[in-house]
Amino acid sequence: MAQLAILNSSLQFLFVELLGRVGLGEGVLQYATYEMSQMYTIDARILAAREQKLLLENFQILANRGILPINQEISSTDRKMLDQVIFNGLGLTQDERDAVYEAVINLVETRLKKASSLHPKDRQKRSMMGNEAAD
Repeated sequence: MAQLAILNSSLQFLFVELLGRVGLGEGVLQYATYEMSQMYTIDARILAAREQKLLLENFQILANRGILPINQEISSTDRKMLDQVIFNGLGLTQDERDAVYEAVINLVETRLKKASSLHPKDRQKRSMMGNEAAD
């Protein structure tokens, strides 16, 4: 169960944003099954039992609410509490933690901005021309 909590961390969001394929329209990320085996993740076993318990407690709070827009999600208290357990386990400095948050926000905003800049006709034309991979 601690691994599930880690998969919902901001650090995992960063890995997803970095490795996902875009170009499907509406800013959707895609992964093929074989690509999932290449996905980075943190092994919950790096955390002591006490830290895993704290991680799960924080995850329960986070899991019982809806997903927020990225800027609100990243700055929410419950998200930061969950991430703190993982960041502490990894020994990340405050600057490194801030860099994770900044990267996630920038990557999501860039992906969504690009998707919203394409008009439906442009997307259809690109698809017909086989240029989806150009994203």
